[in-house]
Amino acid sequence: MGIKKTPPAFQLYAANLLSNPNYRKMSLEEVGQLFCLMMECWVSDRVPADLEKLSLWSGKSFIGISKIVMEFFDTEDSEIFSPELDEYKNKLLRTNTKKSEAGKIGMKARWTKNDELEAGNVIKLIKS
Repeated sequence: MGIKKTPPAFQLYAANLLSNPNYRKMSLEEVGQLFCLMMECWVSDRVPADLEKLSLWSGKSFIGISKIVMEFFDTEDSEIFSPELDEYKNKLLRTNTKKSEAGKIGMKARWTKNDELEAGNVIKLIKS
């Protein structure tokens, strides 16, 4: 199996975020913290919960993280992570793996003319 590559981007549905009461209560500084932590978690999965380490890690000055910002994250083993982003990233990785596997089967069927590996099997793999 190859190296697990982080997808380069995540979708953010503005309406979902704007309808979240916690987001609506945030100051601009808290919104900045939220997005900084989201981007760091997307790239690195987890970031240090210790504010000094987090500041060094991110290159931003984290004097404190408000409780309302932390509503979007969880902590475990002195690290901050986003269950929502983790779930989304894993979904993208599973989808990409299935597409890759289906492409390999399709390529093999095309070049080997093997009846067992025709399009029907590719569709079954994608749906599974």
